[in-house]
Amino acid sequence: MAIVESRRLDQMFEEGAGRRDVGEDGVLFKRARALEEKDRLILELAFKNNLTVRQIGRILEKPAGTISRRMNRICARLRDPMVAALLEPDCGLASQFRRIAIEHFVQGRKVDELARVHQIRSRQVRVMLGF
Repeated sequence: MAIVESRRLDQMFEEGAGRRDVGEDGVLFKRARALEEKDRLILELAFKNNLTVRQIGRILEKPAGTISRRMNRICARLRDPMVAALLEPDCGLASQFRRIAIEHFVQGRKVDELARVHQIRSRQVRVMLGF
């Protein structure tokens, strides 16, 4: 994807390149570091490169409606108070519980996928996630 500059969203905000760290946008961008690459790319194209949903759709070869829905869902996830608590450095959860919770609630991974990746039973993942 030659259109996207080599600097990634997570690097841009770690360095503080012109973005403020306060306010809703700054908070969302800090939390965006925990997203999967495909979701972070959509935010980067939209906010850093100021591309429209249609332009992003053309680049990613997806319908504009799909991109719009994904952006809305990504932003909603990043605004969720539980996600905010999970991404705080002083989160009180054990590291394995926290990692699985971040992968589920922030990255949107399914319980069965988490069980397979972490080599535990789906039931154990559900217990860790609290449902």
